[in-house]
Amino acid sequence: MPRAFDPETVKIIALAYDSAWHEIEAASAKPMSPAQRTKASAELTKHLLAAVEGGERDPDKLRLIALESMKTK
Repeated sequence: MPRAFDPETVKIIALAYDSAWHEIEAASAKPMSPAQRTKASAELTKHLLAAVEGGERDPDKLRLIALESMKTK
C-alpha cells in the first residue's frame, strides 16, 4: 500500500527530485527521448521514495543516494 507523507516531507522530496533531475539532464550527452525521460524519472522517484521510507530527510543526501542508486543499476 502506498505510504502518505506529511507536507514538509513532500517538499523535501520535491526539492531532492528537482536537484537530482537537473544533474541527470546536465550529465546527458544528448537530449533524452520521451521514453528515456519517463524511465529515468520513474527510477529517480523510486530511489528517492525508498530513501525517504528508510528515514532520510536531508534533501542533499536524498539527491546523492538516488543518483548513486541510479548509477549502480
